[in-house]
Amino acid sequence: NDDVLVAINSTGSIVIASGGREQTLREGEAIVLSGAEPFTLDRLSFGHSFSFRVPRRAFETTDLSIDEALMRPIGRDRGALRLLAHYASWLMHSSSTLDRPLLNLSLRHLNDLLVLAIDDAPDFAAATRARGCRPSRATPPIR
Repeated sequence: NDDVLVAINSTGSIVIASGGREQTLREGEAIVLSGAEPFTLDRLSFGHSFSFRVPRRAFETTDLSIDEALMRPIGRDRGALRLLAHYASWLMHSSSTLDRPLLNLSLRHLNDLLVLAIDDAPDFAAATRARGCRPSRATPPIR
């Protein structure tokens, strides 16, 4: 399996081991795991976490080295991670009510957020150009 797994620890503490390495995730932190490697999750305290699978090919148009990101914790201070966690959780609960084009667009947004959460110095404009999109800008409301 060439996919990667993203584990987001919402509450509590959890120890994740894979590929001979071990990391402890605190509340709000996340980690990327290889789908080709077995892993264990050991919850240290009562809490909640969730995970989802991302095809490795989703990172082909980015400058991100997904192999370097494996088993490296993603800090809870990353705004992109917080948005990713909320968005992914909402999609998991709502995906059956979305039509296919909207769901596909949402999955591309998740991939973009994941790259931003993982990469220490992401170039979001380059990522969107690689997909043939123009980056959007927030504009103030018209009054």
